[in-house]
Amino acid sequence: MLANTPKCELEISIVLPLYQPKGDWAEQFLDNQNKLKALLPRFNLTYIAVHDGPTVAELKNRFASIQALCPDILFYDYEENRGKGYALRYGVSRATAPYTIVMDFDFPFELKNIQQLIEELYAGSEVVTGRRTSQYFSILPFKRKIISRIYSFCNKLFFDLPVNDTQSGLKGFNQNGKAVFLQTSIDQFLIDTEFLLRATKRALSIKVIDLHLRQHVSFSDFDYKVLRKELRNLLSLLRLQHRLPKEKHVSFGPLYSTSIKMTETK
Repeated sequence: MLANTPKCELEISIVLPLYQPKGDWAEQFLDNQNKLKALLPRFNLTYIAVHDGPTVAELKNRFASIQALCPDILFYDYEENRGKGYALRYGVSRATAPYTIVMDFDFPFELKNIQQLIEELYAGSEVVTGRRTSQYFSILPFKRKIISRIYSFCNKLFFDLPVNDTQSGLKGFNQNGKAVFLQTSIDQFLIDTEFLLRATKRALSIKVIDLHLRQHVSFSDFDYKVLRKELRNLLSLLRLQHRLPKEKHVSFGPLYSTSIKMTETK
């Protein structure tokens, strides 16, 4: 499929949310970017990094250094910490390629999974979402494992979705999927569930692929304040499930550059 696609059409926007990265994150990003470029040499990959909240001068300087080596990365930030969902929507609104991928900044999954996701998009899927395998859950810290299992159970119990594990963090979509993504309103992690719920109600074609965790990936912890917000978000999704009608498939048409009004730091 990709072999017959003109090079000018092989463009992907990759949205990467982050918040106060630690360690040698800049070096790891450049390494991951170079490896993905080697894996996908025919693609023009543009990275949109969104720091979720106020950015210290040191972080801005590091990104300036990254941009000197990797001019295909755009960096955005804003004054207030809003949540991963807000950061993703902010980045997606600035994507200009025909296809958009959203994933975590540390590239936690094997690069071949990204390649498979892109192939599914170019094969015609409007949305491609990852599903974490048992290998992932065997490494996941106990508290996060319990939380993930509970969310998956709730998805199975309450929502008619193509996959119960909605929180993998790796998704891709075409222009129709982008339009639906920008209709989401949740600012935290359950934006993934809201997006798939809206996409399902819109009758978009959704492909599920299995994901495999890379070695030496570290996991952050959940703050209990975040969990309380997510519980409220889950209740709002239950209301949304009954409020949204099932629709016939509708193409939104070209949507290569769509912005939503947000304030960013000067």
